[in-house]
Amino acid sequence: MNRRITLFFSIILISTSLIGFGQGSTNTPYSYYGIGEFEITDHGRTSGMGGVGYGMRANGFLNHSNPASYTSTDSLFFILDVAMSGNMSRFESANASSRTINGNLKKLALGLRLNKYWGLSVGVVPFTNVGYKTITTKNVEGLSDLFTITSEGHGGLSKLYLGNSLKLGKLSLGVNSNILIGYYEKKETYTTSISVDERVHIRKFKPSSTFNFDFGAQYTDSLNSKWQYTIGLVGGLNSKLKLRQYDSYQSTTSSTDDEYIDNYDFWIPMFGGVGFSVGSSKWLWGADYKFQYWQDVKEKNDIEVLNNSHHLAIGAQYCPRAFLGKTIFERMSYQVGAHFDRSYLKVNNEN
Repeated sequence: MNRRITLFFSIILISTSLIGFGQGSTNTPYSYYGIGEFEITDHGRTSGMGGVGYGMRANGFLNHSNPASYTSTDSLFFILDVAMSGNMSRFESANASSRTINGNLKKLALGLRLNKYWGLSVGVVPFTNVGYKTITTKNVEGLSDLFTITSEGHGGLSKLYLGNSLKLGKLSLGVNSNILIGYYEKKETYTTSISVDERVHIRKFKPSSTFNFDFGAQYTDSLNSKWQYTIGLVGGLNSKLKLRQYDSYQSTTSSTDDEYIDNYDFWIPMFGGVGFSVGSSKWLWGADYKFQYWQDVKEKNDIEVLNNSHHLAIGAQYCPRAFLGKTIFERMSYQVGAHFDRSYLKVNNEN
């Protein structure tokens, strides 16, 4: 057991550099606001089911979205969970449009059950992504010349988490303890039409020992000899993320190194979610709903565009013969799902 635990943590510590400092999997102007675009899915085994997870339990995969699920891990082995993700997006404004394709390693986690009551998981998962480039052209006051501002951002924050789950009969309780790693960068380049000189202002943000927690509960029982159900709850309290801001300046004639400016505090509001799943030997159905109170932290974050966010997911899975199938097609799982998300941003009175 000691060797398994040592290997368990060694792989995660080595892998933090691969995920925590290698993010760049979005390209949207909305990631300009706050600390970036928040990840909305677990990037796990149920991605094909719309990302449902609050009421999901299975011994063959890790479900980071509800830490209470870790007690469902098989006691005979530990699970290595690696996920990659890609997306194609189209953005359109009044006079321009663009298409982008992004992808990256998204998740690396390990899980095992230490005894019949206690489940454990440790891993690295994405938290926010920053990736945008916008160009704004303005007239120089009093002149006919143009003044151009090019705003760019990249990077993101990840969560290095340790999850624990305790099983009490048909009820399981769990908690994820998270620490933020990584960094993101915002750069603005200023140019004019009357000069070849350009000035660049770069702001870099790095977490400063920021911890937060999320909690979960699951209740599992049988409907009859063929069907089981699970009801899941998740939640988290208001938490303040502390980041250190470093500034540097560049021009065609000079440059400065990163200089610590100040702490930047960003509040994450409390949230709550509920989900369920119903399954048999062949079928699995599930749904999730999550609500987060962003309007409660508008004044703390001094960002007027914050709006309460909603997440709704639903999905189904069919597996003809999971263990006794003669062909790979009989043992495969076929999934379908969808999710709807209303962002935490409300820009120009538009959700």
